[in-house]
Amino acid sequence: MQDCEGLALKNVASWYSLQKHSNQDEQTKMTKPATRAMCALILAIGVSGCASSGPTSMQVYRALENKIDRLDARVDQLEADRSVNTSEAQANHEAEVVATQPQSSSNPWRRLRTGLSMDQVRGLLGEPDKVTQVYDGRIHWRYDGRPGFAGQVEFEDGRVEGWREPG
Repeated sequence: MQDCEGLALKNVASWYSLQKHSNQDEQTKMTKPATRAMCALILAIGVSGCASSGPTSMQVYRALENKIDRLDARVDQLEADRSVNTSEAQANHEAEVVATQPQSSSNPWRRLRTGLSMDQVRGLLGEPDKVTQVYDGRIHWRYDGRPGFAGQVEFEDGRVEGWREPG
């Protein structure tokens, strides 16, 4: 844009110089206000002509707005992907913790940890004898042993919240 403005100013200067040094008599020369108006007109035409060859400010604004929308969508996608990957990594870590705990105890109840998934508990303790959903949305799995000696695992949102060993 600065090159266009410079070109327009050169055109004004050239015209003004010709007007000032012409051999016209005093009656045909332009008055000072008319000369200023003509200079402004040449300058405006020169600058607007240059501006039309490039994108308008509205076109630039719309292009930037579209780019921002695309970047917002990309960030949303990356955050969603990260959330899924984080959840998978957490589940894998929990499974590794359970798998790497010492096997010295023959009591699988000792390997329970809060946050384990239902599948991980099923892997440790087997299928529950009874499943109950409590009024607050929690789920209880009951493992019957001898009468009066049942164990229970409590889940909230699919993860171990607490347990009571049989005995």
